[in-house]
Amino acid sequence: MMHIQLTGEDYWQMNKFAMFKLYGKGMLIAVCVLPVAIAIIFRQLDFSWVQAIIAALLCSTFANGMTYIRTKKKIKKLARESKGILGDHQLEISEQEIRWSNDMTSGATQWKGLESFSETKHYFFIFINKASAHVIPKRFFETETEEVQFAEQVRAHMKTANHNT
Repeated sequence: MMHIQLTGEDYWQMNKFAMFKLYGKGMLIAVCVLPVAIAIIFRQLDFSWVQAIIAALLCSTFANGMTYIRTKKKIKKLARESKGILGDHQLEISEQEIRWSNDMTSGATQWKGLESFSETKHYFFIFINKASAHVIPKRFFETETEEVQFAEQVRAHMKTANHNT
């Protein structure tokens, strides 16, 4: 059984990872299209190309930065105000399922019912669906060997479950 203390930053990291996983290409296109559109608008207002490009880069950087900051703030606020997201969590892995519990809820999901398993430099995410995951910060492992064993165990259970489906 793993005991995990989730913070608002942990919840934000999971949501950020899920958003980029789901909307990465669309977000990239939007980030690229915005400065081009703004440059064209400024050019139509009789700015030189240099002035239009500089204005577009400044405006789009500001707009994208504010969107990022507001999204992060809203997600962290949601986590603080929703019961059971932050704080102490227990996670137990068996061959049949993954069980979780906290002060508000508990449950289990069979391995074949999980969406995916992902790893970043600081986290493991066991996705229940495309936008919701069990967050396992790597800081709760005492050694890198424990991290590797955990990841191998999860991957093996998911592979076996999907193979048997």
